[in-house]
Amino acid sequence: MPRFGPPVRQAMLEGLAAARDGEPLWIDSLEYCQARILHNGALPWDNPAEIGDFFAKADGLFSSDAVLFDMGRAYSDLVGADVGIRTEMGARDRAGYALKVMLGDAFLRSLLLDAAVAVAAVARSRQRSLVISLPSPPRWLREAQRLRTGDPHVKGLLEQKELEAGAIYTADHLRALATLPIDAIVIDEGGRRDEAVNSFEAYRPILNVAEHFGWPVLHRADLDPCWSCAAVEGVVASLGCCAPAVAEAQPWGVVSELGASAAVCATGGSPAVLVVPKGGDPDDMRSQMASLRQR
Repeated sequence: MPRFGPPVRQAMLEGLAAARDGEPLWIDSLEYCQARILHNGALPWDNPAEIGDFFAKADGLFSSDAVLFDMGRAYSDLVGADVGIRTEMGARDRAGYALKVMLGDAFLRSLLLDAAVAVAAVARSRQRSLVISLPSPPRWLREAQRLRTGDPHVKGLLEQKELEAGAIYTADHLRALATLPIDAIVIDEGGRRDEAVNSFEAYRPILNVAEHFGWPVLHRADLDPCWSCAAVEGVVASLGCCAPAVAEAQPWGVVSELGASAAVCATGGSPAVLVVPKGGDPDDMRSQMASLRQR
């Protein structure tokens, strides 16, 4: 039976630094801040001082209750600029092999760990939660294929054994983050529905590692209602495009784009998530954030 009782919800509230008068508010502003702060320049994942400074400036713009470190985006940026690792990823024509090579590369792991340490320092100095966002295994398998082939429209169904391998590779990578002061893990499906899993049990290797280190795991699927898959032990909250289709006692939070009609909606200690549009007008973004925080 999933553990979704009051102790878990209370732990989430405490561990995720709930602000306002209830649930935490997480601001997903990476693309907007890259455009505004770096003028669409490359994110400096390979320079701890510079990536820390970038996240500090981003926090100054929006004061999110959590600092979101997008591990998938970081890997994609670094691998996209490294011909050598992409060549190695393409040594075998298997979806799982490319991801295995990418996540197992010691140099990339070292770069990303150093970057995450710098971002963790920003989170602690601002009294924010540190949240590590990981692509779901099917999403990361697809992204590894895209990086390997250069084809942005990779097609073909993933086999069950490939999905299982993707979950194992992701879980192994998660162990490498054990020294970080992580407050939560998000498994993010991104903008795909075609590889959706039927059960969160497909991610059991990841959930087991997170449980071992005491990290709550949230599932995020921006295109689906919250709890589109049945709740399982180890997933403490669901983040989606709208409330669950049926009444749920489990925590959930809505992911919405910051705009005039944006609303903060969450229950049970789950955060709500606001995505700042990349091309948003700075004055509009400031006024809309101020309006939301006053509600």
